Amino acid sequence: MAAEYQYRIYEKKDDAGIFALLGLMWGEKVAARSAAVWDWKINRNPYNPPEGPRSYVALAGDKIIAAMATIPMHIKFREKITTFLWVVDYLADPSYKTVGWRIFNRLLKEPYVLIGTPNHASYTIGLAAKWVEICDFYQYFNFVRADKVFARKIKYPWLGSLAGHVWNAAAWGISLFWAGVQDKQVLISEVTEFGSEFDELWGAVSGGYEAIAVRSAQFLKWKYLEIPGKKFRIFLARKDGRPIGYAVIGFDEAEGYLKGEIADFLTAVDDTRTLSLLLGKAVGELKAAGAELISCFLVPYQRQLAQVLFDHGFVFRKKRYPIIGYQTKTGDLTKEEFTQAKWFINSGDSDLTMY
Repeated sequence: MAAEYQYRIYEKKDDAGIFALLGLMWGEKVAARSAAVWDWKINRNPYNPPEGPRSYVALAGDKIIAAMATIPMHIKFREKITTFLWVVDYLADPSYKTVGWRIFNRLLKEPYVLIGTPNHASYTIGLAAKWVEICDFYQYFNFVRADKVFARKIKYPWLGSLAGHVWNAAAWGISLFWAGVQDKQVLISEVTEFGSEFDELWGAVSGGYEAIAVRSAQFLKWKYLEIPGKKFRIFLARKDGRPIGYAVIGFDEAEGYLKGEIADFLTAVDDTRTLSLLLGKAVGELKAAGAELISCFLVPYQRQLAQVLFDHGFVFRKKRYPIIGYQTKTGDLTKEEFTQAKWFINSGDSDLTMY
């Protein structure tokens, strides 16, 4: 049976079969939006190479039975720009066995560096295929309305609500301190587009980062303004008329309540002052919009950035999201470069903000 499977690069004509897979795996309601997101992230990515999207499909006859999706990204690694493929989705008809490993092997032949945040099963497969751990992703939370969140999470709602009110009181004291911290030289304003100032900012601060996704205005526009079904807000910090940082926030309905997310941010690598002002603005706007919980992702080495999050009421959740990578035979990075670099990665670099 396995010999009858065919594997090839995804083509636009495959969409109907892929959308049928989405419905089979996730249900029609989720699949309706996922289909639009698939087209956006696979076909409209501005960093797609000249040969087109680098995703794969498996077929049994004319039927698409599996798909492996990637998002091409430009990564500034030390002094060079390298194309990475961020592996984001694996879809498969459960009626067919062994197809996952075979389509995965096709991906390993790509002439690009591979990277991803796999689930447990994919993580195990990845390590068996000689992927290496790059770093870990950790999630931070700000319990804006801890009384409501804890009441839903704890076995006895009344006890959760009580504990949450105590938490709220402590967080309120911290917020009073940071509300008084201002910098009259830094102006933070909301903007509705990613204009040339964002390219100017990238050019000014990117040199301080060892490994970071290229945050061009073109890429940011695609990532946050063109995504189907989600809305993000953008805040730009300026000093003496020059851009010195930005933050992107979003909202999501989760388990019956509004969850806020700090999807992306960028300042000079050592400018924690501007970052603190931006995060203060972001948290304030999310609270005002009614968010009961705010989340943000970071990698552990960014301790000075984590401290800024702690200062604004975030706490660390010990849930590990490993980020792994694969250096293809034609790639130009060594295993040591992969694993020893100081990576700057937040929510916006992964596919965590896409659904």
